[in-house]
Amino acid sequence: MTLKLAIFDVDGTLTRTSGVDDECWTRAVRLAWGVDGISTDWGSYRHSTDEGIAAEVMETHRGRRATRGDLDSLRECFAGLIEREARERPERFAPIPGAVTILSSLRGHGWIPAIATGGWRRTALLKLASAGVSIEGTAAAFADDAWPREQIVRIAASRAAGGAAAGTQGDAPNDDAASSEPVERIVYVGDGVWDVTAARAGGYGFVGVATDPRASQLRRAGAPTVLEDLAEVDRVVDALERGSRLRRVVEITR
Repeated sequence: MTLKLAIFDVDGTLTRTSGVDDECWTRAVRLAWGVDGISTDWGSYRHSTDEGIAAEVMETHRGRRATRGDLDSLRECFAGLIEREARERPERFAPIPGAVTILSSLRGHGWIPAIATGGWRRTALLKLASAGVSIEGTAAAFADDAWPREQIVRIAASRAAGGAAAGTQGDAPNDDAASSEPVERIVYVGDGVWDVTAARAGGYGFVGVATDPRASQLRRAGAPTVLEDLAEVDRVVDALERGSRLRRVVEITR
């Protein structure tokens, strides 16, 4: 048996949490590190993942490499802010239409879902739970696993394939290709241009989830299909089938 893997980002793809995430992230950097005025253009960073962005912020604003203690203190501060927002303003953690059921629905259409997010595990799981999106039995990888997003996608794919071979799912590490089912296709589903970049770097297909103006940005970056939401499973499956290859982007300089 060969597998088809649909691997989902979290913020902006499964949950409407990009706004609260940006706000809490910048506050956490200010509170934990005393750094203000950082760029929230996440695509401008070398690695658009929590761990990678944090390391670059420390280099840029403090002139040194972030220690493990630095990163841990920022992660804990950020998690505390997200937890408070989820408790006090739950309306900021709404699911994307269709997200609550799409992961389970795809299994009945020949696709195995997985999660690959640039967010830290603790806060990603909190945002999903607050939005009512269960990932029980779904392989997942997070910024805790790697800095480059394309590597996070690869880890999630490996865990999903390993889980399929073992007859289980989940996010326990399993990167042994010999113990995995062969994979026919991997499609990354995301909402940011950095997600397109990661899919291209990893050689994966891509499906966008966004409305304008971000949808237009994804198309210009090469996304073959961009959905407004995940409400219609047949449309999602069709997009996954058609999203197996990214459109080539040709830059013309004058």
